[in-house]
Amino acid sequence: MKAYISDINEEELLRKREEYWNTRVEGDPEIWQTLKSCCSDDMTEGNILFIFLLFDVLCVNIIIYR
Repeated sequence: MKAYISDINEEELLRKREEYWNTRVEGDPEIWQTLKSCCSDDMTEGNILFIFLLFDVLCVNIIIYR
């Protein structure tokens, strides 16, 4: 498997990632926070189940493509 070579450094990537999450203002803030947690947290089996539960409570439909 080949690695992707990026033209930006890690600091800039982290800044862009933070900028992205800070500008998600449309819709339900709880859903954006849950999505951010999905992308940021350790994706252990327990965390994944917790995230699915959060989406269920927030009435968010999840589509999984394989």
